[in-house]
Amino acid sequence: MKSELLILIPTYNEKENVEKILSQIFALSLSADILFIDDNSPDGTGQLLEEMAKKNKSIFVLNRPGKKGIGSAHADGINWAYDSGYRTLITM
Repeated sequence: MKSELLILIPTYNEKENVEKILSQIFALSLSADILFIDDNSPDGTGQLLEEMAKKNKSIFVLNRPGKKGIGSAHADGINWAYDSGYRTLITM
């Protein structure tokens, strides 16, 4: 069953940090899904997140074609959350 809570995390060149962020979120034992919005990070963040999402059904990745900025990442994430039926959204 899909969670009603979504945690939204915009990323750009965060390859070295996303696994740590995820482990800390998972340690909280929340019933939450996590959406990463990556702006085509040249360090491979988006590809790493895609691999992680394949292994965990609570991780989602929205890959954007270029660096559009954190404001539009939040706007895209909020729209994705509404379209996906989440009731509560936490942004980081």
